[in-house]
Amino acid sequence: MPVESLTTKQQINQSPGYAYEPPNVDKANLPNVLELVTGEKFVVRGVFGKGGSCTVFRVKDENGTQCAAKLIAERIPEYPTYYELLAHEKIIKSPHTNLISFVVNGMLTDSLPGFNGEIIVTEGLGPSLRNVMRRARLDTNRAYYPSFCTDNIKRIGSQIAKAMAHLETLKIFHLDLKAGNVVFVKPDIRYTIEHNDIQPTIQMGDIGIKVIDFGCSASHWEHWENKKWREYNLLPYGRQK
Repeated sequence: MPVESLTTKQQINQSPGYAYEPPNVDKANLPNVLELVTGEKFVVRGVFGKGGSCTVFRVKDENGTQCAAKLIAERIPEYPTYYELLAHEKIIKSPHTNLISFVVNGMLTDSLPGFNGEIIVTEGLGPSLRNVMRRARLDTNRAYYPSFCTDNIKRIGSQIAKAMAHLETLKIFHLDLKAGNVVFVKPDIRYTIEHNDIQPTIQMGDIGIKVIDFGCSASHWEHWENKKWREYNLLPYGRQK
């Protein structure tokens, strides 16, 4: 029998309806507002996710629109954002329905401890494929992740392929495509789980997705360019050291 997603129960108590926040987020110590030196202000609502190079906050702009604010960690070697911003610049000129939309970037008026003051703001979206699989694993109380049903896999895969094809026309290598970087457009998603003896399957109706995070991206080289290489120390699951 299908099992209803926990999100239908938990999202009632979440603000602004996002039930996939990382565990152990101390909201008492989160900043109230992120203000850029150019004047833009974003009210902090929570955290989308944390990584070795950045933390992505859930924020709202001055019009109440939900956004994602990526703050770059202060670390050695320094995390380069040039290629990430270059990718966003190209996508602004040629957007695609399956690629995340850029809002603004710049420097904060007051840098937070542990961060270098740089901020990249994009549209706010829903949970990633990996978030949903993790939540579904809790729903089933299994040791391994459920998979998406065949129909969902086809429809999600088709959208990912279209996003990658568009990046190819823009001469952009994503270089970090994974379940955590494919997110659902809507934050208030619903799913059911179909149990079977082999592996439970996730079934969803609304599966609009977007590819996010161009932090590891690079541009295609032209035949006349000298190739430039960046060295990365990779940790498990693609995290950078």
